[in-house]
Amino acid sequence: MKYGTPEAAISHLKSSSIKMLYKEAIEYANNYVEETKNLYKSIEAKRVLVPNAIYNETFTTAIPNFFSSYDVIFSAQDTSSDIDYPLVFDDMSLKGIIYIRRYLESFELENDFCRKFNSLSITAMLQSYGKHNRIDYEQTPINLFELVFNNKDFRFVFRRIMNCSTHLGPHPMYYCVQIYVCDVYHTHILVPFHHKACNFHLQSSVHFR
Repeated sequence: MKYGTPEAAISHLKSSSIKMLYKEAIEYANNYVEETKNLYKSIEAKRVLVPNAIYNETFTTAIPNFFSSYDVIFSAQDTSSDIDYPLVFDDMSLKGIIYIRRYLESFELENDFCRKFNSLSITAMLQSYGKHNRIDYEQTPINLFELVFNNKDFRFVFRRIMNCSTHLGPHPMYYCVQIYVCDVYHTHILVPFHHKACNFHLQSSVHFR
């Protein structure tokens, strides 16, 4: 049901019967579902493995259950209520297979980033996050991408702070940050930074690893 121009699509609509158009639409929808299933299978084969039940059950149970019960004719707008793993960018206005497709595409981007890091390191960050916030990190919906990205981003900024200096020597914040790091290794903190020599200001929620 893809046409090169709007005119070609209009011409097809005018020359086809309702029955033929209905049949083509159902075929297109079924193909879309199959493509989405294949996308899910490819993601599941390379998904980062960490001990978080919400994360794992979304992909091992909730999404397969969605596919097994989805009906393009009678329940095209239905979306599984068991998909509890949060994404950084999640368009909740979408419904049915279109939502699942967008959800998987967004997750694939997040997962590809997380795969650049050791799963044991990500698990250690989860443990630290849970310990600081006094939550069960294995049973809490925590976005892995956000956790890893914040850590990586802050490490980069921290190196910039360490490398920057004024004519009087390192900025006082350099020593302040060093103390923070010594005191909160593997701990979740919120630190405001302002370094005149580097001319930047950042407030970041981080997890040191």
